[in-house]
Amino acid sequence: MLNKKLAVICAFHCDPYQVLYYKDLFNKYWGSEEDGLYALVSGKNYLKSADFICKELNEIADYVDYAPDLNDHGDTLNRVYKKVPDDVEVVMVMDSDEWIYKEGLIRDFLLSFNDDIDIVGDFCDSGSMRLKDVAHGRFGKCRLNPMIALIRKSVLDKVPDLHFGNKDWKAGEKIDCLDWVVPDNFPPSYGENKCECTDTMGYLGLQLLKLTSNIRLISITQEGLFHAASLSSWVTSYSIMKPELRAGEVFNDRFSWLWWLTKRYSSQFPDINATQGHLKQLEAFAKANNISVQDMEKHQYKVFKQFPALNI
Repeated sequence: MLNKKLAVICAFHCDPYQVLYYKDLFNKYWGSEEDGLYALVSGKNYLKSADFICKELNEIADYVDYAPDLNDHGDTLNRVYKKVPDDVEVVMVMDSDEWIYKEGLIRDFLLSFNDDIDIVGDFCDSGSMRLKDVAHGRFGKCRLNPMIALIRKSVLDKVPDLHFGNKDWKAGEKIDCLDWVVPDNFPPSYGENKCECTDTMGYLGLQLLKLTSNIRLISITQEGLFHAASLSSWVTSYSIMKPELRAGEVFNDRFSWLWWLTKRYSSQFPDINATQGHLKQLEAFAKANNISVQDMEKHQYKVFKQFPALNI
């Protein structure tokens, strides 16, 4: 336990293999540096794995629940944040595909709050064009990256409309944190999408920027952090999509990680037939995108050569 009480909130999809990897990284590298993990599993239970996932997470988390009605990252964070105790001083938001592989990293981040820092995180550009321009003009920043961010809870609780998810504003509506009314002359590039919008934690980031400028900027890919390229957003598609529908829309790194995780933890998920079927499905998707098993093996070899701490 550190000098500032830290709670971690994390959203998980129904992928047992990814959860088992997250759990192993947690136990090996950073589990002793937090004071409570609050986890919500959401989305389609395509491997009938929700009970198994919740059981595994219960071994490391203070709160675990399954919400089959949710599939949006922001909505999941909204729900699980309500379970964080009042005496917590710092909240760490993270995604299940942001992996910590360095002991002491969270301790270092947390020590920043002794120096009057209110946010430790990364800001990125995500949202509609004009909104981003206005945000940069006012704050020099835009969206708080949901992959990993530590926020002083007393500042979070001052946010007037606390919302972790995405948000849209139509013409004539005022975005209070920017002191800006959305004009009705939308550029042609907006097409039929006649609104200004932000992605997950974009609106929250703007509201926090209005409340504080005490920010320590980090990178989601700095030493000790590895972001697996939106891996979590892909895990619910495989049981309902045909390979050809995904052709040309995927990347080798995503398939390689999903394939490796399934093989790595196949013996720990009790339904062997489901695991074998999942592997065949992944390989079929990969083949439809001209990615071979050998390509995936080479990718993982390169990753682990560069980041040996991830190969556990």
